[in-house]
Amino acid sequence: MNNPPPVPSRETIKKELLKRRLESSLLEFTKWKFETIRKTPFLMNWHHAVIARELEEVFAGLTQFLLITIPPRYTKTEIAVKSFMEWSFALNPRSKFLHLSYSDDLALDNSSEVRDTLMTEEFQDLWKLDFKADSKSKKKWYTAINGNKAGGVYATSTGGQITGFGAGGIGSQFEGAIIIDDPLKPEDARSETVRRNINDRFNNTIKSRMNNPSKTPIIVIMQRLHEDDMAGFLLGEGSEFVFKHLNLPAINEDGPNDYDPRERGAALWPQKHSVEQLERMQAKSPDTYAGQYQQRPAPKEGKIIKKAWIKHFQPHQLPKGGMTALSVDANFKEGKKNDYVVIQVWKQFKANFYLVDQVRKKMGFTETIVWVANMLKKYPEIFEILVEDKANGSAIIDVLKRKFPGVIAINPKESKEARLQAVAPAWEAGNVFVNAKANWIEEFTSELLFFPNARHDDQVDAMTQYINKKRLDSNYSLEAILTL
Repeated sequence: MNNPPPVPSRETIKKELLKRRLESSLLEFTKWKFETIRKTPFLMNWHHAVIARELEEVFAGLTQFLLITIPPRYTKTEIAVKSFMEWSFALNPRSKFLHLSYSDDLALDNSSEVRDTLMTEEFQDLWKLDFKADSKSKKKWYTAINGNKAGGVYATSTGGQITGFGAGGIGSQFEGAIIIDDPLKPEDARSETVRRNINDRFNNTIKSRMNNPSKTPIIVIMQRLHEDDMAGFLLGEGSEFVFKHLNLPAINEDGPNDYDPRERGAALWPQKHSVEQLERMQAKSPDTYAGQYQQRPAPKEGKIIKKAWIKHFQPHQLPKGGMTALSVDANFKEGKKNDYVVIQVWKQFKANFYLVDQVRKKMGFTETIVWVANMLKKYPEIFEILVEDKANGSAIIDVLKRKFPGVIAINPKESKEARLQAVAPAWEAGNVFVNAKANWIEEFTSELLFFPNARHDDQVDAMTQYINKKRLDSNYSLEAILTL
């Protein structure tokens, strides 16, 4: 006669129920970790539940590429990096994570804290997890099953070396991910070189660390710093991967949506920052607030040039007479992937400037010359051609001078930002007009408002080149006076 199985004790049942509850909810696991291991309450807000839900969908294989943009110090690292890795190891000790941040120290501290949590008595009491004997390094450590290497974490900066470690597994279930937390340092956001290096590393190095390209998730959590930061890069044409974007601005400007229940004007986490506090932050530093808190890399109304200053004209309103000029920004790089070349047609009449036409294309030397010729044919009244005498501008100037009259080399001494500041009074005074019927008006306006945080600045450069030339031109000053 078979003996009946032993009846589990009340404590065993309670432990099993707790374990099941924590395994079924990342948010419940996070709250338990704070209260039980850290001995501190977890101050929960609705956005924590939204983030946890999106990460659970990553774990379940429903989302492979997830981008979360959220203000700093809103518990994003606690949930999306530390708790998510810890929870994943509880469910699958074979999980392999590659964790990156702009700072090597931050990435290493997160890695160390995850490992320390997994080694606590409280965690081990629910999920017995073994480690390789040599797993004392913050940069790289491994879990073990039957003494053999299983999962682990490799942590470094976004610009650091990544060798000998891949994220995820080759099976069908979740086995880890690449987690990138704040890939760009705020102080480096203005540097095109740094931004480009970080973004290029995503395609050239980081994504190659996916052990299973069709399954291994990539999670990016960050605050917006520039239109061409990693978020802008991934949401634009930078990567072939399509990222699901969870955007959580400090103040909701649009009203409720599928993941944000707030009414328009409501704060994300009132216990952290009230609307009044956020508005004071905005008044003190509009640029920083727009990017880091509203997840919009420039103030909505514009940074240097304000949206209210941009005037338009209908083609039939373009004055007869005046002087027409061509402004060329030809900063392409020979032997590399072409940058944008911009060719703008401007008309000056009395004190006003009119942006009549524009070509903005990725083209090389020969095609640039052809397009200048096309514009001169289309607008035979053009009397001068302005070309910046830098990079490839010198070569273009030499060729154009042999073909066309009125070619003028421009040698700016000031920074790009100083050049835009110099023409800002003309925009504010309502002396600059943009063709309302142009098919390029949206991209021109966006670049103008976002500058200097815009992804590109070629259209702004061509514009400031022309207006600054006219502003300082004694002939313009004389004509403006005589024709008033």
